[in-house]
Amino acid sequence: MRLCIEGRQLLLGRGQSVGVPAARGARLQVMRGRLWLTQEGDQEDYFVAPGETFDIGRSGTTVLHALELTEVRFSEPAPHRSLTARARDVLLALVRRLATLDMHRALRGVYRF
Repeated sequence: MRLCIEGRQLLLGRGQSVGVPAARGARLQVMRGRLWLTQEGDQEDYFVAPGETFDIGRSGTTVLHALELTEVRFSEPAPHRSLTARARDVLLALVRRLATLDMHRALRGVYRF
């Protein structure tokens, strides 16, 4: 069987496996065929069907195994919201919650005006 790597595409024959080292942050999409994969340090196994994507979340080796003739494309995942944006949302939610608590305390007479 032949392993074909061209640019960001990989073609695996049925039953063929390949280890992809240090691929954390890469997104793979199965264009045709079916893929079984496992990641170093992850106890789960994953099956990826045609049209589905999988984001590699581990920094160790990811093993790809073709259950049939499988074409895989690699890309970078869509950017996630920045940590700053998430932190801002958490702080706003906390401020709203504290304001609500203060209002309830004032209504119960905890605070004296």
